[in-house]
Amino acid sequence: MGIEWFEPQSKTVAVIPSPLLCAWTGAESNEPGVPGKDWGRACETSGLIDSLTIGEGYGLILNEYPVAAFTEKDGDLHLLRWVCADGESDILSLFNTAASPKTDDKIIKFIHPGGRLCMIDALDSGSELSYQPLTTELPPGKYAIESYTLKASKAELIVHRFRRAE
Repeated sequence: MGIEWFEPQSKTVAVIPSPLLCAWTGAESNEPGVPGKDWGRACETSGLIDSLTIGEGYGLILNEYPVAAFTEKDGDLHLLRWVCADGESDILSLFNTAASPKTDDKIIKFIHPGGRLCMIDALDSGSELSYQPLTTELPPGKYAIESYTLKASKAELIVHRFRRAE
């Protein structure tokens, strides 16, 4: 059981609802030598995951540990972040067999308009991608994103669980 992993060139990933993808300009700028406004805003976010206004909605910024994947477990979307492992089988075994530990104190609130979530390198402009973004479907609604770390002798993984919020 393999999953598709996204490996960006930078250490920052943007997770953006598909209707907002074209609103993300990444590092592109109208002024030579000046980084793009969205890249700068992404670099100002805090923690391993944070939300950010994009156009008329919200996206997520993943800092550090940029190798990431979407998967589903127990009816919830999970975003996996590969910290260290000898191979994918170690990561997936850890994720599938470990009990969910206590989540971090910081819960990210996220409102999704529905449809595809797109994972791209935060440096890139959403309207000019030279690759297909990694995508997954997520129903519309409000979500609380809970984060936790799983560790084993051969692997470490950060997990972000999208739980429906009331």
